[in-house]
Parts: sequence; structure tokens; C-alpha cells
Amino acid sequence: MFDPESKVKYMLDGLANIILRPNMDGLLTDYQKMKIGKYEIPISSCASLFSDELYSERPKIDNGEEELRMNMMMDELSRKYDEAAATKTKKNPKARKTFSPTRRQKIESARKTYGITLFEFARVNTANEFYFDGCYYRIPESCVSYAPKLTEDGDTIYDMDQILCGKDGNGYVFFFDMNIEPVDGVKLIAEQIKF
Repeated sequence: MFDPESKVKYMLDGLANIILRPNMDGLLTDYQKMKIGKYEIPISSCASLFSDELYSERPKIDNGEEELRMNMMMDELSRKYDEAAATKTKKNPKARKTFSPTRRQKIESARKTYGITLFEFARVNTANEFYFDGCYYRIPESCVSYAPKLTEDGDTIYDMDQILCGKDGNGYVFFFDMNIEPVDGVKLIAEQIKF
């Protein structure tokens, strides 16, 4: 669009419009062409009843066929617009109305569901172990979100390296992954020891 040739063509097109503007009687603008394509039907695609009436030298006397002609014209128009509408892809209105909850909303939901009074993130090491509230815990190997993955060049990566720990008023402990989904099977391995 911004190469020199396009700039020159754009400038010459603008100059031609300025020069021809006083004599635009037989010329159509781009907007007029677009309106014709959108709102008009070519005579060749109309029923023969319409083309005969358009090309006749004298007008025909209406003998109660006006409603029939109007219905035929409306059918022709609706067929044209149905074909145009069928080619367009429509968005699903229900898909726009569904909202996924935010991380904050998920945490508040977990707080209400489990009665959690304290939330804290803990760092998970490569052995799937972490420290929370004076104790060391281990995430089971069956938990897919904390499982190691091998890359093509042989490196090991982890999708999640933190776990959300929660404690309710009775001292029960709950664990959630980084997507605030409950993690089941977390085992207590030791209290007050260092790795």
C-alpha cells in the first residue's frame, strides 16, 4: 500500500476524480456501485413478468395482479438475501455470554466452599515436595499438572511450580493447583525438617 507505485496511482486517481467531478452525470462512485449490488436486482435475474412489463411500450392495466407481483418481487428479494446470509458466518450469541471466572473469583469460591481462613502459596521443588505451616508435603506422581515434561532437546520443564495452600478454622488443610483446582492425595511427609 505504501510503495511508490501505489502512492502515485492513488494520487492520479484522486486527481481524475477532481477533474471529472463537474461532469459526473454518467459516472458511478464506488459507494453507488456498492449500493447497487446490495439493494438492486438485475433485470436478467427477475421473472419474465417483470422484464416484460419494463420493456413494454405501454403500461399494462392492473387487473388485481398487483399483490401477486409484489409477492413475487418480495420472494425474489428474500431469496437473494437468504443466499447472502448463508455465506456469512454468524457468531454464537451464547458463546459471547459465557465468562470464565477469574482467579480471584475461584479463590473466593474455594474460601466459601471449604471455609478457608488462610491462603498461602508454597514453592514446589522438582521432587514435588513443598513446605506449608511448619510441615513438609509431597504431591503424588499421579497429579498431571505437577508432572515433569521432557522437551525435544532433552530438558525437563514443569507446568506448575507453586501450590495454593489453605487452612480452615478447625486446622484442616486444603491444596489447590495454580488454576485453583483441588489437588487430591497430597501426603504429609515430615514436620519441621529441612530438605
